[in-house]
Amino acid sequence: MAVLTMKLTNVAVNMVRDGLKGDVSDLEIKYIAIGDDNGAISPLAATNTTLGNETSRKLVTSKTGGGTGIMDTISILLNTEANGNIEELGFFAGTAAGAGADSGILVARGFYSKVKTNLLSVQFQSTDTIREG
Repeated sequence: MAVLTMKLTNVAVNMVRDGLKGDVSDLEIKYIAIGDDNGAISPLAATNTTLGNETSRKLVTSKTGGGTGIMDTISILLNTEANGNIEELGFFAGTAAGAGADSGILVARGFYSKVKTNLLSVQFQSTDTIREG
């Protein structure tokens, strides 16, 4: 299993802040997006609001709560989905998150280098932990 580091974005932090204020009612992570930018177009940064070059998107497969402050988000790409060069991943949330590229709030973005073919299915799991302090 490959482990990649995802960068939490400022827009995601602000979305949680606004949810606590009552200005935002939908914080749900809905989509995983796949792109082919390895950082040459858009380096990994907290200020990212989109992937460098989004090529496909899929509804998240499942979300489950774990211990205090822990949530696992799982996305499975079937052998027929997102074939080609995968260089970046992003999780999108909020009311505006839809099937269209760059829609919604980019919660986190990370780099992952893989040439995916129709011989592969890939599962991505994100474990998010919210802590005191």
